[in-house]
Amino acid sequence: MAEAQPGDIRASGGRISLVSVASAGEVLLEGSETSAEKLGNIEVSDKSVIDVSGNGSGNIIIRGGEFALDKSRLLSDNLGNGEGGEIFIEAEDISIINLAKIYSRTYGKGRGGDVTIRASESFNLSGTDEGGRIIVSQHREPQ
Repeated sequence: MAEAQPGDIRASGGRISLVSVASAGEVLLEGSETSAEKLGNIEVSDKSVIDVSGNGSGNIIIRGGEFALDKSRLLSDNLGNGEGGEIFIEAEDISIINLAKIYSRTYGKGRGGDVTIRASESFNLSGTDEGGRIIVSQHREPQ
């Protein structure tokens, strides 16, 4: 598993792609496709933040064999009038644990972005006294 020190990655209104491969192959920078036979593991932990919020939020694309979001946040908040971006997560096994959060909210007149989570084997959402939570909300300015 590739490891990095905890921290933040920010690209206001931009795109952040995290893809891990564990075999020979190629990762295409357009879209979320890869020609690798085996995908590697990705872990975002220790209060790290991946943030593409802005006036018309950006996109976060994550593809791996296993993905864990542990005590960390993914943010794609639309702070203005543009369209919201997308958070797309695809892996065999996905864990969102220990108070980890995924936000795609809108605070202006623009639309909030989509969140797509595709787990082909398992999906684990846990980490509060009540179990995991999925909250959908809207904070729009009046038209």
